[in-house]
Amino acid sequence: MDNQRQENNYDAPAPDLAGKLEAAFSLIENPEEMRSSLEQGKNEFNNDIRDLGLESENTSVMHGTGEVDIQAFTCSLTSRGKPQEIVDKSYITHGTHWLDDYIDIPELVIDAKRMVDERHDIVLVLKGMGKVGEIGFKCIERTHKKDLAMKGMHRMFYGGITHRSQERGQRDLFLDEYMELSLAGIDADLAREIRTVQKQAYLATNSVIFEFINGPETDLDINVQELWNLIYAPIIHLRNSEEEKKAGTTFFTDEEKPKTEEFIKMISVAGKYASVFKDPRIVSRIEQLGFVIKAFGRELKDVSILEAYKSLYMNLNK
Repeated sequence: MDNQRQENNYDAPAPDLAGKLEAAFSLIENPEEMRSSLEQGKNEFNNDIRDLGLESENTSVMHGTGEVDIQAFTCSLTSRGKPQEIVDKSYITHGTHWLDDYIDIPELVIDAKRMVDERHDIVLVLKGMGKVGEIGFKCIERTHKKDLAMKGMHRMFYGGITHRSQERGQRDLFLDEYMELSLAGIDADLAREIRTVQKQAYLATNSVIFEFINGPETDLDINVQELWNLIYAPIIHLRNSEEEKKAGTTFFTDEEKPKTEEFIKMISVAGKYASVFKDPRIVSRIEQLGFVIKAFGRELKDVSILEAYKSLYMNLNK
């Protein structure tokens, strides 16, 4: 990798980016096209919400509109120069956050028992959610590989029902099912290593689901997306975990909490396989990782996880 990109490192001063999209735009060159495409995707999502007669454009108790904006920006860093991809990623990011509330938040869940009973069929689940579920289908329509998008939606759903379950035995069952769902179609060697990860830690990948969020990319590879699910799951989980507990969207006990060493293992496994699978966007994904470390790394209370990210970034840059 060239020296110029290495000099754009995670130790450089960064503004407080949480929910501040303008600060994020200040870190990239020629931001106007990206700004316009992100806004277009968000507006198209909001228009669909209104057309369906649904009450709120943002019901999340954990993610305000600004926070989702910054996530859409981050996901779109691998699509710079491809305006329609950015529009679609923005739509999907806003749509999945909105829909996830109706899976995660007990007060918003539509027929929790039916969800559990129909959990093996995500199409049935979405149809059973009525107009709310239509947003899920609209998100999927914006992807090139609908089967991977549907799988990502299914993983997101499993994250919600697992955290909401108040019975340890049921949570364990859902964790097993989540693992099998997620590893379907994944390279056998990579899947074998993932199976050694603590299941509660691996569940954190349900908050990333790049096989869905990156669905507008025309060159999507399921194994590449799973590597980046592994990479980003720890930092997203650690940023959200306290808010989830306060909101009553998780019943995991302290004994079940993901372990730091398991998160580090996930990052390490992804680094090990990064050179195995061809990724035409590897340069932009490395730059995306550098941005995430710079923007959010300081929020990580566990220094060992931050060091794992720094090490991965440096190794990928070699």
